[in-house]
Amino acid sequence: MKVKNNRSTLEKKLINSIKYLSAEDIKKIKAACDFSASAHSGQKRISGEEYITHPLNVAISLANLSSDPETIIAGLLHDVVEDTEFSCEDISREFGDRVAKLVDGVTKISQIKDKKKILKLSYFHDYSEQIDNYRKVLAAMAGDPRVIIIKLHDRLHNAQTLNWLSGERKVFYALETIEIYAAVADRLGMGEIHGQLCDLSFPHAYPDEYKKFIEIIRPIQKIRQQNVEDVITEVNLLLKNESIGAEINGRVKRDYSLYKKLQTYNFDLAKVYDFIAVRIIVDSLSDCYKTLGIIHANYQPIEHKITDYIARPKENGYQSLHTVVKKDGFVFEVQIRTDEMHQNAEYGIAAHWKYKDSEYKNNRPNIKSELSWLEEISQSISNGYKLENGKKFFSSKVFVFSPNGKIFELPANSTPIDFAFLVHTDIGLSCTGAKINGKLLPLDTKLKTGDVVEIIKSDKPKPSRDWLNFVQTTQAKNKIKNFFFNLEKPRLIKDGQKKVADELARLGLPQLTESNFNKYSLRINQSRLPYENIDSAFASIAKNDQSIIDFLRVILDDQEIGKDEKISKYVPKGSISLGIGQGIPYKIARCCKPKISDDIIGYITLQQKITVHKKSCAETKKFSKQRIISAKWQ
Repeated sequence: MKVKNNRSTLEKKLINSIKYLSAEDIKKIKAACDFSASAHSGQKRISGEEYITHPLNVAISLANLSSDPETIIAGLLHDVVEDTEFSCEDISREFGDRVAKLVDGVTKISQIKDKKKILKLSYFHDYSEQIDNYRKVLAAMAGDPRVIIIKLHDRLHNAQTLNWLSGERKVFYALETIEIYAAVADRLGMGEIHGQLCDLSFPHAYPDEYKKFIEIIRPIQKIRQQNVEDVITEVNLLLKNESIGAEINGRVKRDYSLYKKLQTYNFDLAKVYDFIAVRIIVDSLSDCYKTLGIIHANYQPIEHKITDYIARPKENGYQSLHTVVKKDGFVFEVQIRTDEMHQNAEYGIAAHWKYKDSEYKNNRPNIKSELSWLEEISQSISNGYKLENGKKFFSSKVFVFSPNGKIFELPANSTPIDFAFLVHTDIGLSCTGAKINGKLLPLDTKLKTGDVVEIIKSDKPKPSRDWLNFVQTTQAKNKIKNFFFNLEKPRLIKDGQKKVADELARLGLPQLTESNFNKYSLRINQSRLPYENIDSAFASIAKNDQSIIDFLRVILDDQEIGKDEKISKYVPKGSISLGIGQGIPYKIARCCKPKISDDIIGYITLQQKITVHKKSCAETKKFSKQRIISAKWQ
């Protein structure tokens, strides 16, 4: 395959693309070219080209967006830290902290997975969840929106050279481009780069499907393209007669987008109304609606196929009027928008980041605040994932990788122990150490988004109580507590049994018998008490987590203790003295579960029933004073 570009040609192209910048900025960009070329000296791309041709192509793409100088310089240097001996500190000294931060952001995104595992399509295990998490990782690691813009254009040039890859590697790269990078571009409203990424990757990701698609579509596209050209001529004349200035062009729907839509309609092309589209770009909002009226007056509108994305923009900010019309059996879509809407539709977030000298000098790029950016990302970056405050979300989450590339979402400040328990309880309990990005680090190390975490295990569980001082997830805390609870359970069961025996003796009730323990366990299972058997209840009583009175009421209620005698004669009655007389039925309140040592009150409910609460119970503040009665333990 012939190599088309060299450094000299591309540098000239770049300089021609940045004439909108000042002489000083152009000088800095030239210096970045030389720095990048020197850093990558001797390196070759798989195509045989000098490596510098890649960052030059990325920089040219960024310059075509009228990007600021920092973005273009970072585009030239985006692979320097990852692929050469130079560091971010070196870049900072030469080109400033802000450029270094952009390069660092792109580098981190490039390193979020183990490159040795890149050929394993098993990466797409738990496919939809993992894809969604990967998009969130990109957003969480970006920090500056320009990082994602640079990374998308980096991927765009690499997608243009996919032919040089082979086998499984090519398929993986193409799939990743469509599912990750193109999807992110789409959710940021960057329609042009989204379409390019998908179309460039389609033949390599799905070669058989692509071949069949081309055989069906290409002959039809040629015919329809001529139809479109005729319509453009006609519409141009119609608008001129109404004194509406407009730029009109037609396009055949992009290959991959058309392929996906055809899949939805079982490859019935007649149902794809936007297969061919005429795009009309006018000067003002009022001209949009005037143009819509002219189109409907001269062509037959298709019922229920008029969509006003101006009044109700898409989630990614897209605005346009869409209508489907027919003439002489030819059905086509018409899109009507202003130039500003068009720029936003094609370039999305990048359209707002275009270089403006005065704003740049004041360090105020033409874009929403960083908070707004993060909010937009949080709402748009993943399918249907909407949040009210992106900054809050991303500051409260970290996304880390297992050695095989699977992504895990954890709360901020999570540690390797939290990660281990999230993977599997047994891994958490047997954890003895952790490697983070290949380095052995303490188990209380706080994880960061993009970290690759490998857990070192022992043959047997060896958790430490000290872990409870730094783990963040409820899952990890509960599993650690349960381990030590089960370890101490035999002793706790004995202690709980003694407490119950002492209470029964105090109440003058018969002792529980081991022969009936199965029956008691069944009663526990059928009650609201959170225990699977009586031993668990005993252990909880020993820790003072369970009220003995509530326990006895569940265990012994309606149980016979001798001839025709019921436990109800012994337990509720006489254990609490109420201020309105003896022998009156009552219930122990579930909200506070008072114990024998607690100060208590009684409350007459609207149903004329009595519940017993702790005096300190928060619910008592809501009570009517007229309904409160005195109560005390007997």
